[in-house]
Amino acid sequence: MSTTITIRRAGVSIDQLIEALRAELGGRYSVERGGKPDSITVKGGLLTTAHVQVHSDGSNTSVVVKGGGGILISQRVRNNRGIAQEVADALERSPLLSR
Repeated sequence: MSTTITIRRAGVSIDQLIEALRAELGGRYSVERGGKPDSITVKGGLLTTAHVQVHSDGSNTSVVVKGGGGILISQRVRNNRGIAQEVADALERSPLLSR
């Protein structure tokens, strides 16, 4: 399960998204570049993670947020409902992204 946020602005960078997430989430989570290009990882602890993937298409930037959890399906479900939802909500309310 994932959540897609559409930002009605082209070319929103990874750095802008990281800045927006850090501002909205505060010190509760670690927000870093992910292991893949155009990705971000948000961590709240050892098993509490969300993955953010960014896609630009013309005049919009799409951001897909999903919970991490490795091989533990129950942890992934919990992360989808918990940290991934918090990350998606933070992106939607961020004034830095002014959707």
